[in-house]
Amino acid sequence: MTMKRKGLIKTISINLLVLLGLLALMEFSAMLLLDARRIFNQPGMDPRANLANYDQVSWARQYYSEKQKAISSYQSYYGWKRDRFQGATLNINEDGHRKTTSRSSDIHKPVIAFLGGSTMFGVGSRDEETIPSYFVEQSNGKFEAINYAEPAFSAFQSYIYLQVLILRDSVRPDMVISYDGVNNSGYGRDIFSHPREHQMQRVLKGTDREQSYFLGHTKALITKLKKKKGRKSRGSHTEASLRLAAKELLDSWLLTRQLCDRVGAHYVCVLQPNAFLGAPDLDHIPELDTDRQPYYQYYTYVKDFLELEAYRSLKENFIDLTRAFDGIPMVYVDFSHTSPIGNEIIAQRILEHVDRLELDQ
Repeated sequence: MTMKRKGLIKTISINLLVLLGLLALMEFSAMLLLDARRIFNQPGMDPRANLANYDQVSWARQYYSEKQKAISSYQSYYGWKRDRFQGATLNINEDGHRKTTSRSSDIHKPVIAFLGGSTMFGVGSRDEETIPSYFVEQSNGKFEAINYAEPAFSAFQSYIYLQVLILRDSVRPDMVISYDGVNNSGYGRDIFSHPREHQMQRVLKGTDREQSYFLGHTKALITKLKKKKGRKSRGSHTEASLRLAAKELLDSWLLTRQLCDRVGAHYVCVLQPNAFLGAPDLDHIPELDTDRQPYYQYYTYVKDFLELEAYRSLKENFIDLTRAFDGIPMVYVDFSHTSPIGNEIIAQRILEHVDRLELDQ
């Protein structure tokens, strides 16, 4: 082998070693950056705990700390459900259902199943101050309530979840109450999907192919940077999309009513309030995510479409609570969630309607 050829091989070898060294350094640096991000980006105390709503409340910081620790897991068909969690202010059983106050062990009382998203689940309040818990308390124990709500659920997800409960667990409530509106807007999601769809798609794109560990940390860091740079609110609030959002909500309610009819349960659907409708007192909230506001114009179409023949069967047991908090101070803690006073008001309004119905005792 000539000296020239030996020199060429040596040069190539050195360059390859340098390249491998740079790749190794890049991968090691990405690993350190990702680890540092996990360490330094740990969630702090939820700022809602410091709102004036909780000035005389001793449990607020404890609740919001526990809320951050309560996580969910993927579930087929309906997306996700809370994992089991035990705390001083927040308790979730093995089925993912939040604890609801019960006045007695009488098994002959009518059972009311509550469906909805995070506001019905009770974000912002202790177990005994959720809407279902207040409902039981205000009825003097006349009813038993079960909180089937799940944060971020749309009305269609709640319908699917109730159907699973009926088929799998033979659940037979005497009444079902859907409390929806906020999560069915087009903000942060595509209509007829849910906000975690894109997250699941990103994950599956990595697991559906043969997994590659080469430069895994570097790829992960690049993905996170691209996601952060290109983060935009998904959705649309054109007239067509607003009409479609209203149709999605009403059709989901209609399916839920048909399911209730099949098992002999009464059905009530409630259009929930949010901070962008009516005349709520919001002086105590320092910042409100006003980007969401145009999306809730779809509520107008919900009320208009209820007059159509296709949805008229819902109207008899439809409750419009969009103005339930007009002029009442210290209710909202953000654009939709409330402190306990809000839950108490909603529970009372729903109970007034339920009391007019004849439930089998």
